[in-house]
Amino acid sequence: MNKWIYNKEVMIDYLQLFQNKLEENYGKGNANEFLELLKDFSILIDIEFEPKIKKQIEKIKVKVEKELEKMQDSESFVEQITDEKRSLTKKIKQIDETLNNKNLLEEEYERRNELLPLDEKIFSMRILSNLMVKERKECLRKIDKLNELLKPRKYVEYKKKLEEKERYLKLLDLEDISLNIKKMKLKLQKIFLKCFEEKIEKCDSKSKIMDLIYEFRYYMFIPYDYEKSIYETKELQKEIIATGKKLLEKSHKLKVIERFSKQEDIDYTLLKYIFQTRSINIEEVEIKLIREKDKYFIQVFDGNGTGEKIEMKNPENVNKKELAIRFNKKVKAFY
Repeated sequence: MNKWIYNKEVMIDYLQLFQNKLEENYGKGNANEFLELLKDFSILIDIEFEPKIKKQIEKIKVKVEKELEKMQDSESFVEQITDEKRSLTKKIKQIDETLNNKNLLEEEYERRNELLPLDEKIFSMRILSNLMVKERKECLRKIDKLNELLKPRKYVEYKKKLEEKERYLKLLDLEDISLNIKKMKLKLQKIFLKCFEEKIEKCDSKSKIMDLIYEFRYYMFIPYDYEKSIYETKELQKEIIATGKKLLEKSHKLKVIERFSKQEDIDYTLLKYIFQTRSINIEEVEIKLIREKDKYFIQVFDGNGTGEKIEMKNPENVNKKELAIRFNKKVKAFY
């Protein structure tokens, strides 16, 4: 991150740096999937909540579509570029003639000021000269760009970029923007959890796995919407459980969290509350498995008194021989 902040290069492609970092940490597939969805999501948010930006995007969409339409006929496209170059060359010639002729420069000065409002008037011939020099440089830059487009490779690259832009801009045509925003928000969470599993896979020390446990716990309490947090979101339960199990398995291997059952599902059921406690120091968490007739209850203690008793679903699935926790006795979750 510091390399990004203190980089002194004039032109920095931060999006490319971001993509490189994602690929390094989570693999190319996950990085591409996340970035593509993030781009779509960002555009939809602007369309939904920023009317001014939506109008700008609509104008860009029309421009891109027209440009692509022209490019379908390569001969016509080349002819168009040639006409633009002629026009720019003519403008450069006019600028040169004006700058080298005092009378023409005075006429240009008067002509422009007649068309400009008071607060935009050009106040001296020198300012006009500097302005026209800049215009000349801009014309030369555009000619160079047009010359590049005449090269077959550049033509193909330019068309590819336009087609990519068109794909994003077609989001304007979606009928229900709000519904698509909700769908994309859900997909982003699922991709995040896939990436998080990559971090778990690469984790190789107790300190790192503890950091991931705290990170996952923090993530679980992030509001998903105005009504619920991440861990309460039904649409994410499958992914949350899968990630939680991976995190527990790695924690067991690194001897950070005690294994409470050899049955993976039961082990997760008993220990998942570690990721849902608001305790500052989750290393203090203790678990008690309570049996009351045919019912089992899980009680979580976080160092601040007695925790809530939670009834365990499907107690018949518990194999007592596979349990590593005794009934009705508090057991520390962490080594």
